[in-house]
Amino acid sequence: MAEHNRLLLRLAGLGPQMVGSLLIGGLIGWYLDDWLGTAPWLLIIFIILGLTAGFLEIFRALVSIERAEAEEEEERQHDKED
Repeated sequence: MAEHNRLLLRLAGLGPQMVGSLLIGGLIGWYLDDWLGTAPWLLIIFIILGLTAGFLEIFRALVSIERAEAEEEEERQHDKED
């Protein structure tokens, strides 16, 4: 049960993490565009990088949840056999 709660907390943190990665990417891109005079290209590139980082973290969280569920199912099967 504690493992389940830990996974739920991790899922709850994915939304703010996605927003944070977008904001950080956007701010870096905006600053570099302003500094280098390349507007809006670096802003667009860094927003895309922020989105990619956010989706990658969502994918990692889903994979870890899938693994945890598979381990729980394996334990249940093992307990059922005993």
